[in-house]
Amino acid sequence: MIIIIIVIVIVVVVAVAVAVAVAIAVAVAVAVAVAVVVVVVVVVVVVVVVVVVVVVVVEVVEVVGAAAAITMVVITAMMMMMAMTITTLFHCFNPFRTTTRWMSFNTT
Repeated sequence: MIIIIIVIVIVVVVAVAVAVAVAIAVAVAVAVAVAVVVVVVVVVVVVVVVVVVVVVVVEVVEVVGAAAAITMVVITAMMMMMAMTITTLFHCFNPFRTTTRWMSFNTT
């Protein structure tokens, strides 16, 4: 009778140990799965943030570059207009000539 009780106790202890081991294994598997999901989510968020930052920086650089190009074109056009104006004024109203041509481009 005592042997049967000892065998039953050993079987119960082994069953409890196996159940605890299975519970620990399941808990570890769940923790690993959660960690993997968290890592994947963090990687996706970082990639999205990097892509958004790169796109924003590229767009800002494009806008600034376009603004700089437009500004340079405007400045160049203004300088050309000033040069044409000064050239025209000195051609028609040259203070170093005795006669004024009065907007006449006839050089004869």
